[in-house]
Amino acid sequence: MDFDAQISYRDGLILGLIHLFGTCYFVCFVVSFFLYYFPKSPGAILKAQVVTFYSMGVLLWELFSLTCQSSRIFHGDKSASWGKFQMACTMALIYTTAVPSIAAAYRQQSYLRSVYLSGLTSLAISKISAILARTSDASMAQSSFHWDCLWLGFWALLPSVHALQTQESPPPLAVNLVRITTWNLLAAAGCAAQIPERLGVVGHWHPSHYAMRLVFIWSSISYAQEVWDMVL
Repeated sequence: MDFDAQISYRDGLILGLIHLFGTCYFVCFVVSFFLYYFPKSPGAILKAQVVTFYSMGVLLWELFSLTCQSSRIFHGDKSASWGKFQMACTMALIYTTAVPSIAAAYRQQSYLRSVYLSGLTSLAISKISAILARTSDASMAQSSFHWDCLWLGFWALLPSVHALQTQESPPPLAVNLVRITTWNLLAAAGCAAQIPERLGVVGHWHPSHYAMRLVFIWSSISYAQEVWDMVL
């Protein structure tokens, strides 16, 4: 195994372990939710659907990320095709993260809730379809993906920002969504800047990338607790 392959193997192993933790956590989260809060009324069923929808979005992203890193360990650069599915799952994660906040913020305003959800759903489907149909080279696809994430993230965050500005007591879920989005943006900016790597103080390690994935998972866990509290 040459040196580049060793680095790829090590990074894949570290990121795989990070996503394995996230996968295990959310499997336990879903099981615990239905054990302690089994829906028995129409209102409870709707709330349970929101929790399940968000959890499935996170689990889908975690599983495809774990698969991508596992394939990277065993197949190296040949695993690049999995990256497209991981990008699509990231877009799905942005979408499913916004749904509980919209449901909580506009619980009594069905028209606004329907408008926001239908518009965001259409945008998410179009972005995911474009990613899956993309045949451009990896660098162009990665650049386009970053802009797609920012664009979908902007529209996913808009309903919560609107609720914060117009409602006297906005739901904690909307506040938390803005907070975790800020942390995720800072983590992504840190990963793009790669300051420790550029300074050469970490050798061939990639702590900026590891930290970004950890922040993403921590944000998902923090948000999941707020989603659970919304139901209770």
